[in-house]
Amino acid sequence: MKHIYASALVVLLAGCHFDKLFSGGKTPLSHGTPVGLAFNSAPAQARAGQPITPAIRVAVVDSAGAPVAGADSLVTIALGAKPASATLSGTDTAHAVNGVATFADLRIDTPANGYTLTASGAGLAPDTSDAFNVMPTTGSIKVTTATTGATPDPDGYSVAVDAGASQPIGVHDSVTVTGLPAGSHSVTLGGVAGNCTVSGGLSRNTNVSAGDTARVPFSVSCPTPPPTTGDLTVTTTTTGGGTDPDGYTVTVDAINKPIGVSGSVTFNGLPAGDHSVTLTGLANNCTVSGQNPRTINVPAGGTPQTNFPVTCNPPANQPPTAAFTASCNGLTCSFTSTSSDPDGTITNQQWNFGDGGTGSGGNPSHTYGSDGKYTV
Repeated sequence: MKHIYASALVVLLAGCHFDKLFSGGKTPLSHGTPVGLAFNSAPAQARAGQPITPAIRVAVVDSAGAPVAGADSLVTIALGAKPASATLSGTDTAHAVNGVATFADLRIDTPANGYTLTASGAGLAPDTSDAFNVMPTTGSIKVTTATTGATPDPDGYSVAVDAGASQPIGVHDSVTVTGLPAGSHSVTLGGVAGNCTVSGGLSRNTNVSAGDTARVPFSVSCPTPPPTTGDLTVTTTTTGGGTDPDGYTVTVDAINKPIGVSGSVTFNGLPAGDHSVTLTGLANNCTVSGQNPRTINVPAGGTPQTNFPVTCNPPANQPPTAAFTASCNGLTCSFTSTSSDPDGTITNQQWNFGDGGTGSGGNPSHTYGSDGKYTV
């Protein structure tokens, strides 16, 4: 009789602690028939590519929705509502333990809102989780430029994040850099022309939050740069009774240009500084007053002038050269003058025919009294 009583006591004790054995001493478990599945709670907001935490738990429940103690059904998790490209990875099939299947390493690869999970098992009514969101693990930086001033950089700028590859960006433009890990990042604006300045400097740090876009504006001022060159005008003023019919030549730093006897010529785009200026090609009867060559300073943005006064005296008078041809018929001869004057015009011609006779003009004739030789 005592032996039978001891056995009954063991069974009674086991029965008293059966629920606690499967429930962990918390929610009492059912001893009913498993009929369906139920998510213990809605999945928490997740990060793309990272395990969903806390772990997904699906209960095997009876008709009253209570977890069934001892149920070890095989439960499968799948994506319900999702973007077309999204995938679920990790261990998506597990046996229930004490009526609850746990999935600790499930991951979803695509950030989006409104995901749901489905739970299914053989002979059990499926369940769908409440909707949840999957957030990205990276963020973006949007860089903008705003340029003022009369002379903006014609080829724009470049922008680099964390000293990475540069991307072109216009003078009034924006560029977005995506896929950046959450945290601090450096942004650098490059390719800025020498006449442009960037407010706040070329580089700055910004903090990127996962799923968010940080904005980094650059304000650039590009005033017209100061000139680095100037223009030099050279003039000539010629006086005197003579002239130089073919003009002169002006040379500035080995650059030659023709110039008239009272002319002007400009040398554009000369670097700021001193320049040598020379006037050449003068006729022998012409002279230059003042220094020749001379040094002229051309300031940046300046337009200095220098004048060469030239005096051209009349050349010394040169005598004419007498010449003629003669044609005689008997004692009468006709003469034709071929005389010339190298620096003028012959205005009067006088003839001596060698026999005491004289004449004038360019084409005289004379009759001799007898045959003979005469010097004309």
